[in-house]
Amino acid sequence: MTAGAGVTLTVLGCDGSHPGPGGAGSGYLVRHWASATALWLDAGPGFLDADGTIPATLMRDKLHPTSDGYEVWAAALRPVLTELLAPR
Repeated sequence: MTAGAGVTLTVLGCDGSHPGPGGAGSGYLVRHWASATALWLDAGPGFLDADGTIPATLMRDKLHPTSDGYEVWAAALRPVLTELLAPR
C-alpha cells in the first residue's frame, strides 16, 4: 500500500493481447506513471482462466467487463479501498 495514495490505478487486460514496449503488457503505461501518490493495482490476473485467457463470461469483447467481470474487479479493489478509506 502506498502511504498517502490519492489515486488508485488499475489494469484489467493482462492476457498479453495489448503489449507495451518490450512486450510489457497492457499495464506498462499504468505502472510507468504510477508514483508515490498513486497505487498500482493489477486486477488482471483475476480475469484469467487457468490457460491464461479471459473467459467471455467476464469480458465478452476482451475489453469491457460484464457484470460478473465487474464483480471480479470490485473484489480486487475492495481490500485496497477498505484500507485507504479506513478511519485514521
